[in-house]
Amino acid sequence: MIHERLQSLDIKITELAKYLHVSRPTMYKYIDAYDRRDFNLIQDDVLKLFDYIMNNDLIDKRNVISFLLTPSNIHNNIDENNFVCQEIMNYVSTHGETEKAKFIYLCMKESFFDLAIHYLMEISPLLSKDELTKKEIELLLPYKKIISIYTKKKGE
Repeated sequence: MIHERLQSLDIKITELAKYLHVSRPTMYKYIDAYDRRDFNLIQDDVLKLFDYIMNNDLIDKRNVISFLLTPSNIHNNIDENNFVCQEIMNYVSTHGETEKAKFIYLCMKESFFDLAIHYLMEISPLLSKDELTKKEIELLLPYKKIISIYTKKKGE
């Protein structure tokens, strides 16, 4: 629904992600969540934009860009992003010898884990759910397999 609407307005996902200071995979996650009406997974400013796009039939790409550039419409994430970057740098510098810190650093320098990161971000909310749908259980199978393999390997 929202994806088709963006296409009809000739708005590219990559372009939109840059305006909103999020990654392209995150933007796709938000689009999927919006279409599933799972609004709690969507950043507030992105949700506000999607609602604007879906509830205004007579807008065009220029209207959307104008909406994006109006400070009262879209919260500027730069301060929040700077805070997150600082937290990551602090963690890596104070825990530099841990596997987690090394992995974070590797993820920043290389792109070959991007799909795995996207998958982990997608399943992250499912890991704390008490009841899962059949589709969610299937989505978690690769993760469960990795845990099983790693646990067996560590026990050797």
